[in-house]
Amino acid sequence: MNWNQHFNLFIGDREYQGLSPETLRYYRQCWERFKQYSGEEPTVDRMTLQQYLISLQATHTPSSIATRWRGLKIFLKWCYVEEYSEFDPSRLKNPRAPFKKKQPLSEIEVLKLLNACRNFRDKAIVALLFDTGIRSKELCNLTVGDVDLVNRCVYVRNGKGGRDRIVPFSPSALRDLRKWAQQRNVESPWFFHVVKGEVGGALNRRWLHGLLMSAGKRAGLGEIVGPHKLRHSYARSYIASNGNPMALQETLGHSSIIVTQRYVNLNFEDLKKSHITHSPLTNARLSSQKR
Repeated sequence: MNWNQHFNLFIGDREYQGLSPETLRYYRQCWERFKQYSGEEPTVDRMTLQQYLISLQATHTPSSIATRWRGLKIFLKWCYVEEYSEFDPSRLKNPRAPFKKKQPLSEIEVLKLLNACRNFRDKAIVALLFDTGIRSKELCNLTVGDVDLVNRCVYVRNGKGGRDRIVPFSPSALRDLRKWAQQRNVESPWFFHVVKGEVGGALNRRWLHGLLMSAGKRAGLGEIVGPHKLRHSYARSYIASNGNPMALQETLGHSSIIVTQRYVNLNFEDLKKSHITHSPLTNARLSSQKR
């Protein structure tokens, strides 16, 4: 069986289904990494795959191993369903990856991050990321027409999974966005654009990560700060403020509420405040006193 040929067919099928270039790159990386272990004409069976996953333990964390196996397994499952292969990868147990709660930024830390921004553009970027939870790629792709300062919303085009959505933002974020809008290059089609060198050009995710990392260091946060951490911080603060979980799912652009649940990491103080409000015993006694 020519596995490389079938992998190309698999990629073609994924492209036809509209998967993003990032997702296709992820599948290619998983396949190439496996070929580095098994050879250019790889052998695919249970024993080889088990030995491959064991070999990764020397250089990879459990979560990284699980990530590499997930991409490879999707391809192998496709081959099995399409009857190109008799090997069913579901017979091989997934590597166990320890669950680690994401530690979001507190609201005080976000304010420190905002104060550490050096110009109106950077401050507007941090404000919008924390106030909406949009992804880094979605922010970089925002055009002037996608940011509605009148109706206080952004139009996310072709988000993850190819889905479009409308995400509202607060009057507080509006103030930061307006300050940047008054200074931005009116000839640039991008709402957030490069201000040094190729002025007006589009931003990219690597630059955005660098911006947040630098601002985080100036703010003295002492941890890695990136767009995804702000996304988790938005989700946690939204739920801690008794926000609607279904509305949160919609604004985050998740296809399932189960995915949204992974983003919410309430600390003990959040749980105590929520329990005071929703305690069954307290509410029962209050109802009894009203009778």
